[in-house]
Amino acid sequence: MLEQHFSTFRCYFYVHSEGQSFKFLLQIKQRIHRGLKSALVRVNKKIGSLRSQYVDDSAQVALRHKADLLLAHIHLIKPNQETVEVIDWETGKPCLIDVDPTKTPSEIINAMYTKAKKQKRAIDQLVPLIEQAEQDQNYLQDVAVLLEQLGGSYEDFEAIREIERELVNENFLKPLQDGLQEKKSKIKGQKSQKKQEGSSKGSSQSFRTYLSPGGFQVLVGRNSSQNDLLSTRIAQKNDLWMHARGVPGAHVLLRVPAGSTAAEEDIQFAADLAAFFSKARLERKTDVTYASPLYIEKPKGAKPGQVIVKKESVTVGIADRSAAAQLQDE
Repeated sequence: MLEQHFSTFRCYFYVHSEGQSFKFLLQIKQRIHRGLKSALVRVNKKIGSLRSQYVDDSAQVALRHKADLLLAHIHLIKPNQETVEVIDWETGKPCLIDVDPTKTPSEIINAMYTKAKKQKRAIDQLVPLIEQAEQDQNYLQDVAVLLEQLGGSYEDFEAIREIERELVNENFLKPLQDGLQEKKSKIKGQKSQKKQEGSSKGSSQSFRTYLSPGGFQVLVGRNSSQNDLLSTRIAQKNDLWMHARGVPGAHVLLRVPAGSTAAEEDIQFAADLAAFFSKARLERKTDVTYASPLYIEKPKGAKPGQVIVKKESVTVGIADRSAAAQLQDE
């Protein structure tokens, strides 16, 4: 309780030492919410537009196959024909192929190959664009959930400002013009320094911190940057990494010292926290992925907090039973 009051005092002193107020903190949070909403609308429209241009790969494969069949049976293409019947060597059955009666056999076949190549080229160009847009969508949804769960403590205030800087840096939010928001170039210039600082920058005081029944520390990320740090720099091979399965939420790390083993009650304790700090907080039960940090990988170019789990196990988390929920009820 004393620590909680001290944290509140620090927040009050910190905010007012800059001549700000908790009202300003609320304004920042609302501004980020609006920015996230607008960014999600833009990303969703982009995904819809890209998908509307996408031609299923099977279409160009089928078109190329028809061109191959016509090339093998070119002698069957007669002038003024609109369809040609050939035997499909893959099925052994007759196949009717529509052709342009105004073109020569060679022109017909070349036109089909050209169209198939264009479709393949379009697919090759669209797939990475769609994947990137979907990554942006997932990232923004994650940020929205994490932001919603931040309150008015000193650590939460810092996490909210960090979200703001991060969104500016990722071009999802325009920088403030009042001098309180760091310039994008400055943020980029600090990236290498932050990486070098490593785990010392992300002390347990920065994360939400809990103690499991077995006495193991459980760390929970407050935002995407903390999730990133928690999963890629803080986590050790003996720890257990957790995340609510299939929904946006915080990364959770059960710290297990070398030579120790986490009991089922420790794993359950951390899984309940992963469920609570996720979009599925109001669900009665939530599937939770847990894995060794050895199987957590950050793809090249991925947004903060985005990782791939190569090998996972699944348990069930109950948000209402979590230590965080119990603190709320007190």
